[in-house]
Amino acid sequence: MSREIYLDSGVIMLNFSSDPIEKIKIIFSRIRNEEVKAFVLEPTLEEIAFHLCVYYGKEKVETYIASFLYDYNIQVVKPQIQLIQKAGILKCQYRSVLSYFDSLMIEFSMQNKLEFHTTKKKLRKKFPSKIVNQLKIITYRFD
Repeated sequence: MSREIYLDSGVIMLNFSSDPIEKIKIIFSRIRNEEVKAFVLEPTLEEIAFHLCVYYGKEKVETYIASFLYDYNIQVVKPQIQLIQKAGILKCQYRSVLSYFDSLMIEFSMQNKLEFHTTKKKLRKKFPSKIVNQLKIITYRFD
């Protein structure tokens, strides 16, 4: 069985950069070769569209997202009501640490036992060990 991961928008945007860091090249190569199965929630695509629009112009948004999803066979998931409710509870418990969207991505990753790939370096330090032990966090940085 291949590894299963969740990609946050920061990690995806690193892949769109003109010269991605080696760690990004490796994970996306593994996704393309189907050694790794990658998931995103539908709202992540909105955030990616925003960043693509800012950096590359609105004309590129649809093409970039469509080719990205096709080239890498990214699994796009529509959040279900149970996930939304659990994410709301997680946000309530860690309101000073998490955004609404972070709580949704993290809850989805925990429920599905996915590695959580993010650019949020301090995330691991802000959670109690109970959460950190349930969530394997892989961080990337902008160079």
